[in-house]
Amino acid sequence: MSTSRPLLGEYVSPDDSAELRRKIERLESELHHEREKAREAKRHADAGQRALGMLRKELSGLYQALRAIFGEMDAAGVAGTPSSVPPTTSAIWESWKEQLPGAPAKLIDALLIHGEMNAVQLRVAMHCHINTVYETTAKMQKMGLLNKNGGKYSLKEL
Repeated sequence: MSTSRPLLGEYVSPDDSAELRRKIERLESELHHEREKAREAKRHADAGQRALGMLRKELSGLYQALRAIFGEMDAAGVAGTPSSVPPTTSAIWESWKEQLPGAPAKLIDALLIHGEMNAVQLRVAMHCHINTVYETTAKMQKMGLLNKNGGKYSLKEL
């Protein structure tokens, strides 16, 4: 008669017990491996944080200088749109931005500042998903506010 030992309220034969020990050892080995991977990921994340901290330190002087320059431009009344946009045209687009807040207003701003742009450039300038760009450009084309030349968009001449 074989000897059985209780395991979680059940009796396990010696053969089953050996198999369970092997499974436990395999799982413990996997756990150890995953913990090592987690430690390595933490080391990489820490190194990335240190690198970003050093980059921030190096760029902070430039950042402060640019903030001062842009503050002076704001104080002097320099607009964010290029001087090639006549004030009356700029006012008309400001009116459209009030009528079309959100993504359409961001699209108008991007095109006023940068001129003709493709969808990927607009996505970056608008800080949005590419689908938002396509939906917004389609909406504004239906309204007659955009030109599309090849893959690039521009504002209609008003």
